[in-house]
Amino acid sequence: MIADGRGRLLRTAVIVALALPLLTAGSSWGRGTFDRLHADDDPVAEQELRRLEVVFSDAFNRRDAATLDLLLAEDFLYTNEQGSVSNKAQYIDFVVNHLRVVSGGIGDLVVRVDGDPAVVVARFDGVSIIDGQRISDSFRFTDVWVRRSDRWYVIASQNSPTPR
Repeated sequence: MIADGRGRLLRTAVIVALALPLLTAGSSWGRGTFDRLHADDDPVAEQELRRLEVVFSDAFNRRDAATLDLLLAEDFLYTNEQGSVSNKAQYIDFVVNHLRVVSGGIGDLVVRVDGDPAVVVARFDGVSIIDGQRISDSFRFTDVWVRRSDRWYVIASQNSPTPR
């Protein structure tokens, strides 16, 4: 039993001795890299994206298919809280025909612009009716925007549930 315990202890010590320099080098490299990498400082684009998120939210809440069609790129993809993926037509159909927001809105908006792509992370809290069933909803979402021909479009959106 002692030999087996010492053998495991020795193997663990060897693994730690070999891995520690790699982990230390990797973490210092990553830390330095992430310190240098950050989104562009583009206050004009940031303000435009904040405005567009409000337009998107209003169109969603009002079930406005025409505005959603203008905001969403043709290659738009949506991933819901359960991991199901929908394309633009499926997403608009769901919003218009299966969902009604009773109350709620977005908050905690964070915008990161990196040239022509941008990411918006925010939170939605509210009450909705989905196919006749009333639910209290709270989730964070990430919208990925891209600037094409001098216009911003949402190319992807994903929701993640959050505790209330």
